[in-house]
Amino acid sequence: MGILIQIFQRSTIIFVNLILYYQDVDRWGFTFQIYAYQSRLMAWDRQLQQLLKNNQQSKEPVLVFTERSIESARELFFKLCYNDGNISQIEYEIYEEFYQWLMNHYPQYLIDCVIYVNTPPEICLERLIKRGRSEEVSVPLDYLKKLHQRHEDWLSQKSNRFQTIKIDATLNYVQDQKIKENVRQLLVLEIQRLQKLLN
Repeated sequence: MGILIQIFQRSTIIFVNLILYYQDVDRWGFTFQIYAYQSRLMAWDRQLQQLLKNNQQSKEPVLVFTERSIESARELFFKLCYNDGNISQIEYEIYEEFYQWLMNHYPQYLIDCVIYVNTPPEICLERLIKRGRSEEVSVPLDYLKKLHQRHEDWLSQKSNRFQTIKIDATLNYVQDQKIKENVRQLLVLEIQRLQKLLN
């Protein structure tokens, strides 16, 4: 089995869009969401094409790990913008039409499992401040609270066809080896389960 851990490269355009987005969500909401969607899709496509090229001789299934997915972009960030009234109805319909077309034609982009690193909004804000990225300085706590609730709402839906693994991100994984090992075991078991499904 091949495993690809995908890392999206940050670009100057994303930094600029993110700054504009947090400064004026009404103006830049759809622009940022569609750009984030497009850049994530292009990154996925590049990685998948490379993976398929490297894996031509093997018939074993491949698991792909990514920080975020096209589904999570829609369910979390895009729908939050729409629910807050920062995206118009016509913008919503444009996004949705493309999303539905994409998922119908390219089912390889559908996720099988979500690893939910569950972090309270207040701790997220502390970590944003500590990280010190210029494009994140204007992220309000209220936005993080709403985003956290979107995660909870989406991942608790009984209709979800994917498995969800919850990890408590308030625990100290850096210093506590026992906690780190427990999470590692949890992830190994899930990978083995996915392998069996794919074989």
